[in-house]
Amino acid sequence: MKRLLVVSTLVAGILLAGGCGKTASPAGGTKVVKAAKSAVLFSKEDVAGDDTGAGTYVYPTDKVFVPGAFDLLGVTVKDAGDSYAISLKIATDFKNDWKSAGGWDVQMFDVYFNLGTGKHHQTISGRHVKIAEGWDVAVMVGPDKPTRMRKEIDDKNSDVADDVSDPENLVDDVLIPDEISIEGDTLTAKISKDKIGDLSKLNGVQAFVLGAEGYPSKEDTYNRVVNEYAAQYRFGGGSDYFGDPNVMDILGDNSKLADYKSDEGTSEYPTVDLVK
Repeated sequence: MKRLLVVSTLVAGILLAGGCGKTASPAGGTKVVKAAKSAVLFSKEDVAGDDTGAGTYVYPTDKVFVPGAFDLLGVTVKDAGDSYAISLKIATDFKNDWKSAGGWDVQMFDVYFNLGTGKHHQTISGRHVKIAEGWDVAVMVGPDKPTRMRKEIDDKNSDVADDVSDPENLVDDVLIPDEISIEGDTLTAKISKDKIGDLSKLNGVQAFVLGAEGYPSKEDTYNRVVNEYAAQYRFGGGSDYFGDPNVMDILGDNSKLADYKSDEGTSEYPTVDLVK
């Protein structure tokens, strides 16, 4: 999928009036008028090589799951005029061996934003993770058609909880992007300001990298699960019971992903922090 170049009417007007971007200077020479760069609201690099989830996770064995595919290297959020651009960089180039509608195959991403309230602590169903400071709005970025991604959210997120928490209805605060573009190892998701609200009020951000699953269970929002043992299309190193996080990498310190309980009688999700 090729990135689209969008030129604002304001910049176009300047170019026309000034002769291809040049205007007269007091000394009789010319100067080039450049378009203003998008304002960066948030930018954070992530350590390489920590795509092991709770510290013990391993990739599925099929060759489609290439090394680095779930290793998050950074997140950037920019003000792009009437929308926000959320860029997610991983440790290898995106590919689309499965010919997914979105233009890539094995990964999916959640990005959580705290805008000052932190009204939700549970994250999207199937992640099995909580956020300590809470979040107000999230963007889920998956490789299927927008209608399918929206249905996954609507059908599975009205009653999210583990065994020690009250249920939360997340449906209205989980959004999908308006536009997605890919360039090498970086995916950029754009979403209208009218939908997501004012991200200039950010108190913190968290991002998850998960495996995408076209045939998820009724509890999993398009995500691939982590089992005790790896298989051709299953991550390993976790638990075969509920409670272990189905997340391969997060932004910042992964160590708290290991603080879960998952056995026959108890399901308690780990709690991670925002990056501020």
